[in-house]
Formats: sequence, C-alpha cells, structure tokens
Amino acid sequence: MRLKKLQKGLTFIELLVVIGVISTGVVASVAMITSAFTSTMPLADKLTASYLTQEGVESVRRVRDSGWLQGKGWEDIVDEMEGTGRIDYNSEEIEGGLGANFFRLYVDGDGLFSHDDAGDYSGFRREVNVERVETAEEDYLLVTVTVFWEERGEEERREAYLKLYRWYD
Repeated sequence: MRLKKLQKGLTFIELLVVIGVISTGVVASVAMITSAFTSTMPLADKLTASYLTQEGVESVRRVRDSGWLQGKGWEDIVDEMEGTGRIDYNSEEIEGGLGANFFRLYVDGDGLFSHDDAGDYSGFRREVNVERVETAEEDYLLVTVTVFWEERGEEERREAYLKLYRWYD
C-alpha cells in the first residue's frame, strides 16, 4: 500500500522537467515564426522591385513605339529619349531631372505606383537612363532601368538593360 501512495502524483523534479521541455518547444516555435516573417518581407520588396524595373523597361519601349506611330523619325525619338529621367506606366515621355526625391515612387489609392507625390511614398525609387550607341554595325538605344530601396539600413537595387534598335525606319 505504501508503494501506491508514492506513485499517485508527479514529483516536483518531474514537473520542472515537463515545464522545461514545453517552454523550450514554445520558444523555438516563436523564434521560427519570427524568423520566417522577417525573411519574407525582403522577398516581397525584391519582387516588387523586379516588377517596377520591368514596368520601366516596357514604358520606355512604349514611348519609342508611340513616337513612330506619331510619324517621328529615329533622330527625333533619340533626341527626346536620351538622358536620365523618370517614367511612369502612363507617361508619354521620359521626364528629365535629378535628385533622389525626383525619382521617388508613390502608391496611389488604387495601389498603382507613380512619381506623382499625391500618394504615399512607397520606399522605392526608379531611375531611367537612355544612352545612344552608334557604331558602324549598330545603332541602338541602351536603356538602363534601376529601382532602389532600403532593406535593413542598406541600399538595394534591381537593374534591367534593354537595347532598343532602329528597326522601323
């Protein structure tokens, strides 16, 4: 009968061991969830930057093609596009200017990015550089679209390059 009394409950040491094992599991789970969350945010910014870079490239191509549709020749298109500036998805031209604030992208009420500062600053900047490359064999515009943002105190960037050839006239 005396043995049954001793086996009825847990000893204090067994209770401490169980609490230690459970709390270790909880702390490890919380650390894993926190780590997953903090590593997901930079991936979202990188994906957004890639989309903004691609949008810039497509917008520059659209400006060149619109020039041809308006009857402009290659030289006129080159004169209008060459240099450093900014462009939006609905721009008719590359707008020239300098300074980090000039290149800031804002998010409007519909969730669209633009350089119109009526929206909220997105944390991204987009810069477009168009340079003419003219050799004996080729004549094209070298387009560089760069998107900048800050991640953990460091400036990050995504770049895309495009050669726009003189294929129409």
